[in-house]
Amino acid sequence: MPATTTYGRPVGRGDPAFRKAMTFVAMTVVVPGTAHLAAGRRRLGRFLIRAWLTLVGLALVTAMIFLLDQGFLIGLSTESWLLTLLRWGAVVVGVGWALAVLHAYVLAHPPAIERSRRLVATGIALLAAGAILGPTIFVSNVIDGQRSLISIFPEGSADLGDRVNILLLGGDAGADRFGLRPDSINVASVEVSTGRPVLFSLPRNMQRAPFESGTPLAEEFPNGYVCEDGGCMLNGIYTYAIDHPELFPPGASDTERGTLAMKNVVGATLGLDIDFYVIVDLQGFEGIVDALGGVQIDVTERVPIGGNADDPSAPVEGYIEPGVQVLDGHEALWYSRSRTNTSDYDRMSRQRCVLGAILNQADPANVLLNYTELAASAEATLATDIPQGSLNALVQIGLLAKSQSITSVQFVPPLIPDTADPDFQLIRASVEQAIEASEEAPDPAETGAAPPPADGGEEPPPDPGDPDAPPAAPVPVADVCSYG
Repeated sequence: MPATTTYGRPVGRGDPAFRKAMTFVAMTVVVPGTAHLAAGRRRLGRFLIRAWLTLVGLALVTAMIFLLDQGFLIGLSTESWLLTLLRWGAVVVGVGWALAVLHAYVLAHPPAIERSRRLVATGIALLAAGAILGPTIFVSNVIDGQRSLISIFPEGSADLGDRVNILLLGGDAGADRFGLRPDSINVASVEVSTGRPVLFSLPRNMQRAPFESGTPLAEEFPNGYVCEDGGCMLNGIYTYAIDHPELFPPGASDTERGTLAMKNVVGATLGLDIDFYVIVDLQGFEGIVDALGGVQIDVTERVPIGGNADDPSAPVEGYIEPGVQVLDGHEALWYSRSRTNTSDYDRMSRQRCVLGAILNQADPANVLLNYTELAASAEATLATDIPQGSLNALVQIGLLAKSQSITSVQFVPPLIPDTADPDFQLIRASVEQAIEASEEAPDPAETGAAPPPADGGEEPPPDPGDPDAPPAAPVPVADVCSYG
């Protein structure tokens, strides 16, 4: 005689237990606690619903703050204690929500499900729990990456004046020394109230660079950093400082001595007080570009990958061809550093374009999706003396700067015809004029366009040989670089 029931249910009426289990799972995924209320677990159900409503409320408040004041939230992301709290909070929410889904499935009494569907139902419940746990793990990893990134910055705080001047050094690290040879020497000078940036670039082969008066280095080199054999170049000061600890406070590390010396000499050369430094290991720079998915550059001339300007026998791996290219990390590194068949000054121009391209193309969505890789690359690549207590203020300034036109002055020929004997008065006058022009420039937000070149693009460059020549005008980076 054929069976008329299946697990107590009439044949042909489907599987109510399966539908109930899937309903409970779906209810908990959407609103945790509702399935528990339906199953008679009122206390636990009310607790879960209250917790879910609290999370929804916090999300709405966060979204509202993000729309009204994005900088405030980004500033909070520099608080280490808050990041630790948020990371563990994300873990607790994810695990708790996933367990609630599985518990709701158990409350539906899985043994009552038809045997042929029970495995499917269990798999769906596990997938639903995993779908909740996965994003929370991603969020936790992003927060942990940010917390690790902040550890690069020393503890403490510093007061910021009307302008903040940050020394940017790019070099190759030795086995146990960070940034041993800074081949890229720039200063970003930013007006605090508006975020208007000016970028000053010094050639690594500059000689006779002065030191701040009254310092041990100034006493050691009263006529600037110069040697009879012509080998005392600007980037060699970093190495000199490492090798002469007696000129620095006791206990200073190699990086501290090298960067103190570079802040001293670059500040005296430009006539600026250098507030902070950031030094980048150019080898690690590859990882940052790769994490961003590459960087788009309009390459104007063929650039070799590999080779060595000081060693003609060094092999060339290939070339970066002219045209609009999306460069990966390896290609961007060589585009920035190659001197084969070219000059230091050409390389400085390319470095300026790469910096501008990264700032222009690092949109928030791209940064967020690749944040774990970015943070890991930055942690292994960067060293700085920017204190954690100043990060919030600098983040706000950085957000303002992103909407501004970056202007730059490069102290290379023809402005400085002989880097072995530069006109430091002209350099300082050019710095002063560039800063003044930046501060007086119209706000792009008000005009609806980036400010035009300070010189209008019509005046010829000043004759460096003329003692009465005016200082060089700053040039907007976007006018000389095309990066998408």
